Amino acid sequence: VLPLVLNACATILLIVMVVRGIGCILGLSALVIHFLASFSVALIRFPLGFGFDPILHIAAERIVVAHGVVEPKTFYYIGQYVLVPFFSRLFAIPVEWIHQSLLPLILALSIPPLAFVALQHFFQIKKEHCLLVVLAFLTVPYSYFIMTTPWGLAYGTILLVLLSSALVCEHPRLRSLIPAVALVLFALSLHPLAGIPACIFVAL
Repeated sequence: VLPLVLNACATILLIVMVVRGIGCILGLSALVIHFLASFSVALIRFPLGFGFDPILHIAAERIVVAHGVVEPKTFYYIGQYVLVPFFSRLFAIPVEWIHQSLLPLILALSIPPLAFVALQHFFQIKKEHCLLVVLAFLTVPYSYFIMTTPWGLAYGTILLVLLSSALVCEHPRLRSLIPAVALVLFALSLHPLAGIPACIFVAL
């Protein structure tokens, strides 16, 4: 209960700070920290693990780290099964640490700045209002974003595709498509059922 109470107090404090005129850089930094704390609710509440799927994926990622491959080979999930072992070996950190923090960290660092820029430039919303709208995202159920699974990572990637596509509409240049296309390819490597609709969306 205490983490939820602290999170609610932090939300109220952040709203007051934004209403009273907090700077954009400080506001975005506070949003990133707040999103990270919110998306880490499962990690904070269940430090030994939450759900059955993550346990299976952590076991598969350990096999990849130890042997370089997991059988049977499948195109599904390859994006996550490459990313987690890569960071585990790069930083010499246990697989489960990388796995548990990967999705909350990626989304907390990406959603606030991308959403802020998209709202400001594409929807012409004032800066101080943009911060409140981005914060309001946490009122939407985000159960898929609290633990790292291929589906959760794919859903998060699709959300980033939508946000980056708003910038493409604002600045329709070929190089503006690069982030969206890269995210679509990553979504395809995570799960085709998520990546194919994202690919069609960006193509349209």
